[in-house]
Order: sequence, then C-alpha cells, then structure tokens
Amino acid sequence: MSDEQVDLEKPIDIEKSWARSLALFAGAWAFVAVGALLLYLRPKGLEPGSFNEFSAYGCIAFFALCGVIAGVRMLRTGPVVSVGPAGIFDRRLSTDWIPWEAIPRVGFVTMRKQQMLVLEPAPGVEAALPLRR
Repeated sequence: MSDEQVDLEKPIDIEKSWARSLALFAGAWAFVAVGALLLYLRPKGLEPGSFNEFSAYGCIAFFALCGVIAGVRMLRTGPVVSVGPAGIFDRRLSTDWIPWEAIPRVGFVTMRKQQMLVLEPAPGVEAALPLRR
C-alpha cells in the first residue's frame, strides 16, 4: 500500500487507453484493406454491379469513417473522464461538469464480463444537464 496522500479537493483524471485506441484504429483500417483487396482480386461472386461488390464498397466506406473517427480520438489529449467534488465530467458525453446533486443513484452493470459504472440522473433533471447530442 502506498503512503501517498490523496487530495480530495482536486479532481481525479482518467486518461484514455492507448492500446485500445490503437487497436480500434488498426482494426478499422485492416477492414478497409480487406475490402479493397476483395475489389482488386475480384473473387468468384464479386461481379461488377452485384450486391457483393456494393457490400465491399460499403465495407470500405464504413470502416474508413470509423478509422478517421478513431484517429481523431487518438489525437485528443487530456483526460477522458474527471471525477471531483464538483461532480463528474465525461468529455465523450457532456460539455461541462455534471453535479453530484443531479445523480441520485450510482450502480454497476455487467455486460459480457465487463463491469461498468452507471450513473442515473434525477428524474426531470436530465434535460437540463450539459449532455452532448
């Protein structure tokens, strides 16, 4: 156990996972490469004008967009989530701090062996919170 003191007045910042961000970025561009390779090799069933050709172009477009979004998110610096006396600030979901008074319930949810913290806003308060669209 560490003897380090924690300043409860200062927000705790949670950074992004570089490994996960890089995996998403590389995975998206790998799918783009597979789609382009299919169009280049033209295996049986990938005739011009077919649904399979349309699917390959759709694969390239969709995953290229995902790759661009993942790249932009990788370039962002600073914390992703901050927790402090003022409340919680998740930069992916809100534009400002969400005060603790607006969050009456906190719980855990397990989804596919991944445990997540869930914050439930007070009824009628959600519309006034600084949430992104």
